[in-house]
Amino acid sequence: MSTLQVLGVFVGVPVAIFTIVALLTLAPQHGRAERDEAAPVPVWFGGPARPREALAGVVPSAEGGGASARWSPMPGVKAGFSDAQTDDVRRALRRAGDGTDMRFSVFAGPSSGEPRPYARRLHAALGADAGHTVLIFVDPAARVIEIVTGKEARMRLDDPVCALATITMTSSFEGGDIPGGIVAGVNLLAERARDAPLMYEEG
Repeated sequence: MSTLQVLGVFVGVPVAIFTIVALLTLAPQHGRAERDEAAPVPVWFGGPARPREALAGVVPSAEGGGASARWSPMPGVKAGFSDAQTDDVRRALRRAGDGTDMRFSVFAGPSSGEPRPYARRLHAALGADAGHTVLIFVDPAARVIEIVTGKEARMRLDDPVCALATITMTSSFEGGDIPGGIVAGVNLLAERARDAPLMYEEG
């Protein structure tokens, strides 16, 4: 065997092994990245313990109030929630509820049908609490926000305030921060609810 052949064996074999190992290492990461960018499993913060059962047969709630919005697409935005982000959203909802004696609920996931009626179905599924509940529906894939307020909740959070909350959220969403936008929206609504004088429905 010539000197060049010997060098080829000693250099080529390690390079081939390194290439194979690198490919095997990168392949799972590539698959994981594709899964991360896929639509996340729906998550309902502050919702019923058994969402499917709660939604079964539920008709959309009477239109109390709220707001709707969409945001511009941002490539590469991941819509899932890390453990820390999940804790942040839950903490914001807990503080909002404690400070206002209202209930705040957030559903993040795809809509089943048109977004507004579906958000009203989610709101109705909250049962006896629906009247004093603010439900925030976020569909990251369709880039839709729906805020639904119950009859009593609307006495403290009118539609313009809800519209302002959607602007706050879409600003974060367009920057790629879905969980942070939700927290910002909840905080704004809770602050306004604490400061707002109680309004009364006419009639």
